[in-house]
Amino acid sequence: MQSSGWDAPGAATDLPAEYVTWLDAVCAAAGCVFVPLDLLLEPYDGPSDRTPVWADRYFQWV
Repeated sequence: MQSSGWDAPGAATDLPAEYVTWLDAVCAAAGCVFVPLDLLLEPYDGPSDRTPVWADRYFQWV
């Protein structure tokens, strides 16, 4: 599988629980949902010829 940068060294992994709680509250206040990186790195199995993980599916265009 091609690396997308989401799994690069230093990516947001093993965040402290306090930070995740704070981030979840900030996201909720903005009308968004915090999705942990490990879920975004799950393989994407939808129609695409170059999108290997969910993070790419939703954020590649950003």
